[in-house]
Amino acid sequence: MGANIPNSGTVSTSMFKSFITNEVANRLDGFTLTEGQGYWKGEPERTFILTVIHDDADVGIKVACEEVAKAYKQQFRQEAVLVASSQTVTTMV
Repeated sequence: MGANIPNSGTVSTSMFKSFITNEVANRLDGFTLTEGQGYWKGEPERTFILTVIHDDADVGIKVACEEVAKAYKQQFRQEAVLVASSQTVTTMV
């Protein structure tokens, strides 16, 4: 999730925390946030990465992740928000 807002600066830390509280935490039981540096159309930007590990059969989580992406896209006027999934083997210890 890119932090550049077209013609309006960037998503601040407080704006992002508010988004997490209002749009993410109420949809997902657990997730990890990572901050990185991304590029969109050749331009560098601060990037927020939301990682969710879930059972592939849990369609509700997939829907929730897409809802989060759509909310971020709308709220911060993003051209696109990437939602990616891959299979992995995990064990809770």
